[in-house]
Amino acid sequence: MSFDDFKSADGGSPPDGSVLDARLVRAYVFESQRGDTFIKTEWTTDRYYWEYLRGIAGNGRRVAQELVLALGIDMTKLNSWEALGDELAVREGTTYTVRVEHNGNFINTYVEDKPQGVQEEIPIDRDFAPTPAGAGAVDDDDDIPF
Repeated sequence: MSFDDFKSADGGSPPDGSVLDARLVRAYVFESQRGDTFIKTEWTTDRYYWEYLRGIAGNGRRVAQELVLALGIDMTKLNSWEALGDELAVREGTTYTVRVEHNGNFINTYVEDKPQGVQEEIPIDRDFAPTPAGAGAVDDDDDIPF
């Protein structure tokens, strides 16, 4: 069994042609030892875990740009690979509807949309503010046994 199979809950990758809601676990830009630039994303569902590697050279450029745009990144506001990497990292933990296509040993992943009704963050009561120390607080120091 490969390590990738071990990482997935059911021992395999999503079936070819699957459309499913998947959480973006990790996303980043890196340069290979040969100097080629890649975008790598890691995805998970309740049953599967897989990685998607997209080079930006040749025909890969258009597909990589489509991936970045589908993740909601406005490339017109970025000026470096580092800035793109920062924007990719912000999307980690977000759930997307993706389509998976197998191409030999590779799993191509195409972001279709963000699913409706998926909670992206825990709601925070931003109106709640604790009473600042000294503002009407009672001094209990004498009652504390330590």
